[in-house]
Order: sequence, then C-alpha cells, then structure tokens
Amino acid sequence: MIRRLRLSSRTAAYGATLFLLAGCASPISVHEMSLQRAYTDRSRSALNGDLLSNTTHTVLQRQNLLKLWNAQPTRTIATLRAMTQRHFYAHKLEDQLFALAELSYQRARKTHDRAQFMAAALYAYAYLNPSAPEADRPSGYDPHFRQACDIYMFALTEALGAPITLSAQRWTLPYGTLDVEASATPFQWHGHSLTDLRPLARLSINAEISQKGCTSG
Repeated sequence: MIRRLRLSSRTAAYGATLFLLAGCASPISVHEMSLQRAYTDRSRSALNGDLLSNTTHTVLQRQNLLKLWNAQPTRTIATLRAMTQRHFYAHKLEDQLFALAELSYQRARKTHDRAQFMAAALYAYAYLNPSAPEADRPSGYDPHFRQACDIYMFALTEALGAPITLSAQRWTLPYGTLDVEASATPFQWHGHSLTDLRPLARLSINAEISQKGCTSG
C-alpha cells in the first residue's frame, strides 16, 4: 500500500526554513564595528604588523598557498611568482603583484635580507606601474596604492642601507640579478658635493625653539 502525502507550497517552504534553522546555520555573521576598528581592519598590512592585508590573504587562500606560507614562506613567494608569470591569477594581476610585494616585504623584515627588501621594492614598483598609460595604472583611490608606495619606500630604504652606496651595483635577487647604474655626475647642491647620503625614511627631526633672546614687538 502506497500512502501519498501532499504538501502545499507554504508547508514546504515552512519545513525548509525549519530545516535550515535547525541544521544548516550560516557560518557568516555580520556585526557593526567602531570607526577606529574599521580603519585598522582596512589598513592592515605587513607595514604595521605581522598580519597580512585582506587582499594578500585572499590571494594565498584562492591559490591554495595559505598553509604553505605558514610552513615555507620562501617557497610560497617563488610559487606565487611562477603562477603570476603563467598568468594564473586568483583575481587579477594587480592583486597578485601587491601580494608578492607584501609577502616579500614581510619575509625581508623577518630575515633582514637586503636582497629580499629589493625584491619587495621591485614588486611594489611593478604594481604601481608609473610609466604605463593611466588606464593601466592602479587608481589613487585604491586602498593599496598608498601601501604600495610605502612598501616601495621602506623596502628600498632597507635595501640600499645607510649611507647609500652611489657606485654601480649588481644584486642577486631570489629570482635573478639586478644591475643598478650610478650617475657619473657627482651630486651637487648649490656648488657643494653631497656625500654620506642617508634615506629620510629613518630620520626623525625635532625642532626646539629657545625662548632666550626672543622679544615681542
């Protein structure tokens, strides 16, 4: 004997709703946050701590490299570079170039490897792509534009050291060599030769104004 059970559309929808509530609760939740927390979350990167930006984290996750990054960071950077060269993008080329810059910068901070800092600077420069047509450059409104500028500045600061070597150099990078040319003309400022050049990124200037001898008129 076959017994048939008829369900109305309303009954079926109600039952499905109960099923979802009972056994398939969504793992995603939404909550409000303070303005300070919102800014901290949006500006998070290797520049201000050990955590990666959301974009780089997403690139690693989509390329199935997140676990490898935690275990073998150097191999992860090489693998992501190879994927980028093969045009295998998690989302788009710009995201992957930024991820390579940030990963290299974080790795350089941990190892104090000047060559890795130079690699981070080059990846950041490739992301910024200043010589390309405007349509191919990242927007100034992109949150990573400012971060890429800072990665380039701070990475180049650490790579060149202090004082900066002004002679021609050949760098051995993790993925090849880089030849740096030097100007044959000495650096001049108002007729004076400049020596012992140091990057401003690591200098702090404090101005103290003495009140002695100051008169008010």
